[in-house]
Amino acid sequence: MNVDFNNTKAQEIFKDFSSSKTVGYIRQNSDNYKFTAQLTNDKFDYSKDDGKISAKDKLINFGKGIITPFTYMFKSPKNFIMSIGAIAGVTALTIATGGAIAPLLVTTGVVGGSIQLGRSIYKAHNAKTDSEAKQAWQGIGTGTSAIVGSIAGAKSAAKGAKIQGAEKMNPFQATWACIKNSPKAIKNSFGILRTKCGQIIANLKIKNQTPQEAQQPKTEAQQPNTEAQQPKSEAQQPKTEAQQSKSEAQQPKQEVQQ
Repeated sequence: MNVDFNNTKAQEIFKDFSSSKTVGYIRQNSDNYKFTAQLTNDKFDYSKDDGKISAKDKLINFGKGIITPFTYMFKSPKNFIMSIGAIAGVTALTIATGGAIAPLLVTTGVVGGSIQLGRSIYKAHNAKTDSEAKQAWQGIGTGTSAIVGSIAGAKSAAKGAKIQGAEKMNPFQATWACIKNSPKAIKNSFGILRTKCGQIIANLKIKNQTPQEAQQPKTEAQQPNTEAQQPKSEAQQPKTEAQQSKSEAQQPKQEVQQ
């Protein structure tokens, strides 16, 4: 066994692993310490920092990537606040649009996750160091998590957006339906938000009006009533002229009697 017992770290490493039934390599700083035990289960050479990691390391880092979206928010207060804000924003937007925006959220998750998955696979294939390879496999896990999560929520999103036949769709059919309906989701959501914003602005204007301004529309509303009465007065005018003609017609009769 190749262990430098003059090095304290090497002694600790050998002590930790001497009872295990594996062969492996541990790397500390620039020195490599090899430990050998009774039997060999894992023959992977950990001593080379060449971007090639074991299947076990791939699986571990893949798992880390899957739970990253859930653990990220607990790494710092800043991350927690940002994550809570993002969740609250998406929830508020979904409620405000009555679910019309949901297909777009599914599409964003699928597309974003696919891009990350593709880039991470490329990085894993071309990694030059073990650290790069581990980070790449974490990215593969995160991208996979985004895609799976989006597919899992696609049917609910399709129902919320009232896509025809959503109740009978499986998750993959619902995902494709959400992707196809994304342009319509953008249009409908924009229209709903614009209408609601207009209503809010109108309500704020009414709330901020002075009593005099609030009465002004009422006065203007009464004005047509006054104008409506004007034809009535004009309609009475011919009656007055007719009475005048009658009086003139009676005048010759009075002269004759005299």
